[in-house]
Amino acid sequence: MISEKIDFEYWNMGIFSSLFGSSNKYATNSCYLSERDLLKIVTHRLVRTLEPHEEAVVRETLLSARKNGKISMHTIYERLSELKRGGKISDNDRRSLMQLFEEHFGGDNCK
Repeated sequence: MISEKIDFEYWNMGIFSSLFGSSNKYATNSCYLSERDLLKIVTHRLVRTLEPHEEAVVRETLLSARKNGKISMHTIYERLSELKRGGKISDNDRRSLMQLFEEHFGGDNCK
């Protein structure tokens, strides 16, 4: 009975993850992200579908999520997903922003 419940929960989690994405694939270690770098990444010049008011909401959300100037990819994903669920940004915006942050932290930006 218990194993059936666990199997069902994993099955539900798998469907949820495949439909909505999973934060489990993003690192939880915090990396330094300056306000300047954040402003360069979160811009409609790089994400064409991002409107100016959406840009401001994303910037404010991620700036407030930093701790001592650091933030993890996991936290970025979670905050952007919250904005998407709240109708503040589109799924395309979230995906594009995540790709830009992956590129930013992919180099020597995370020490």
